[in-house]
Amino acid sequence: MALTAQVPAASTAIAKLHAIRDFLNAHVVERGAEIDVMLVALIARKNAILLGPPGVAKSYSINLLTACIENANIFSLQLTKTTKPEEVFGPYDMVALKAGRFERLLDDYFGTAHVAFIDEVGKCSSALLNTFLTAMLDKKMRNGTQIVNLPLLSMFGASNEVPDSGDLGAFYDRFELRLNVKPLTLTGRARLRTLTQPVGFPKISLTELNELHTRAQLVRQNLPNEVFEGMESILEKLAAENMTISDRRYMMALDLIAANAVYNDRAPDPDDTAILASMLWGRPQDEPTVRRIVAASANPTLTKAYELLDEAVRRYEDYFAKVKDLGGAGRTQFQVENTQKFTVMSKEFKELVGKNPGNRKLAELFAKFRAKHKAVYDHITGEV
Repeated sequence: MALTAQVPAASTAIAKLHAIRDFLNAHVVERGAEIDVMLVALIARKNAILLGPPGVAKSYSINLLTACIENANIFSLQLTKTTKPEEVFGPYDMVALKAGRFERLLDDYFGTAHVAFIDEVGKCSSALLNTFLTAMLDKKMRNGTQIVNLPLLSMFGASNEVPDSGDLGAFYDRFELRLNVKPLTLTGRARLRTLTQPVGFPKISLTELNELHTRAQLVRQNLPNEVFEGMESILEKLAAENMTISDRRYMMALDLIAANAVYNDRAPDPDDTAILASMLWGRPQDEPTVRRIVAASANPTLTKAYELLDEAVRRYEDYFAKVKDLGGAGRTQFQVENTQKFTVMSKEFKELVGKNPGNRKLAELFAKFRAKHKAVYDHITGEV
């Protein structure tokens, strides 16, 4: 199926979105996956949350992205336990209140935002929760006796912890896409030191984002059987791990697969199920399992890369846990074995990279692998 036979290519719009992607990658270190997922969220009009410890550029990434959307209303707020509804949804209209109508002034608040960024979502109170839930799912909110259609494309959230306890579970579920943001590798920190302040922000208009969304909707109606088969294979393997998704989330997954095809400017194919690695888990501890299962279906090359990285992490941790208690010939033999194993794995990884030039995700995984390899190598050679 030729995508261009089904839908206009929207080449100018996607070129602008890719320019934004490249700009963000130039100014935010080792956040390529997060950037890709947030841009797909904008196309699909879904919501995404960045989870991770303080200081890993969660807010910075989102703020840079929203600055690239031309003439958009951006609503941004860091929640606290005492955040009042009027700080989010606007104060009451005193004229309407005197007439007995409980209506809010929506301008410049959440209700008129094209994109919203809510930081510290785990601090959301019950007074805010119900309005957020309806807004995120249906793009509607109640104002007095009226139901208002919101211009909201996507809501981005950030949190230092998973906001899934009690009433917050439903709030967390409204973020269709979840991202575990980890601290930088040694290579990443070295690059961080060379960054300059971003200038000359590339722009995309709301009209162009709407074009891309329309294109994704049409693609969604024409997904090939191979995509459905790939997705069912993923879900079967997840079920074997006691992980299932709701029917609603299943339908949202199809929207995201279509949006991923548009983002990659190609006809949809099983590779586009890769976006599900950021959707099909709820608990962070389940993310590695989901990632492996999705990668095996969507991209065997990445599956091998993840296997090599996981083995490098395991060997790195094992090396530093054991080497301090070894001495003499036993220590030397242990170091030789680790040097040989890392050399073999490095050769395999380099072959993967060489066969897949320009694969940004593969390059990102290789950088993480090299950081573990370098730490062990530097420790060993420092003793020679």
